[in-house]
Parts: sequence; C-alpha cells; structure tokens
Amino acid sequence: MDVLEAGLKEQREELSRIRFEIETSQKTGERLERLAPSLIAGATIAVIAGVILSIIRSL
Repeated sequence: MDVLEAGLKEQREELSRIRFEIETSQKTGERLERLAPSLIAGATIAVIAGVILSIIRSL
C-alpha cells in the first residue's frame, strides 16, 4: 500500500506542476496579447511623427 500511496503522491505533484506551468504560459500569452497593440501603436506614432518632422524641416 505504501508503494501505491507514494506513486499517487508523485502523480499529484506532477499534475500540480503541470497545472502551474500551463497557468504561467496562459498568463504570459495574455500579457503578450496586451503588449502587441501597444508596440504597434507606438511604432505607428513614431513613423507619423517622423514624417511630420520631415515635412516641417523641408518648409
């Protein structure tokens, strides 16, 4: 019986570790999904500002 209990304990620990890894991966994915639009918006603003500055300098 001790062998079965030890095996069950190992399986529970492994399952707990896998759940933690899955949750961590999902949270990381969600953060990246929020970060991507911000990076795109920032790059777009930088390009627009660069074009506007170029136009102003040429006047």
